[in-house]
Amino acid sequence: SCALAAELLAEVTGEDPEIAYTVGLLHAAGIVAIDEWAREKAPSLLFMSRDSLNDFLPSKNELLGCSQAEVGAALLQRWALPATMVDPVRWQNSPENAAGSPLMASLLHAAKWLRTVVCIDDDFLAPPLPEDAELRPLRLTAGDLALLVVDLRIRLGRVRNLVEMPVA
Repeated sequence: SCALAAELLAEVTGEDPEIAYTVGLLHAAGIVAIDEWAREKAPSLLFMSRDSLNDFLPSKNELLGCSQAEVGAALLQRWALPATMVDPVRWQNSPENAAGSPLMASLLHAAKWLRTVVCIDDDFLAPPLPEDAELRPLRLTAGDLALLVVDLRIRLGRVRNLVEMPVA
């Protein structure tokens, strides 16, 4: 869902949809790596989500001294992915600090908001809209972003239909 959200935002903002989709797809690679490490080395470790946009950020920082974004970026760098994909993953929780790819980091941050809103079951638990200042690099307002929720739901519905289509 985050990959589709990033692709949609890239189309709207004139960024590269393929890079955005890949960044959205791999944005949580650090979570997978940390969870795998924890399962093997510290099975009693428990991470508590405090903010669905930041993917357990405070909990993992407190316990590990780094964020899933930093671990994910290191992993993508090790895989020799280009900086245009590594930097947005590293700065997804604070795109204003991104030096190399601030636009794509802002795009990923906004895509995570879209993903969360679309995938959440209870509208009362939806995160607040990002501030217009956070969206300024994308040349979007919070209202513009909110309008994309319907488009993302349609895209996810199409994917769901393809995946769940009975095989003849």
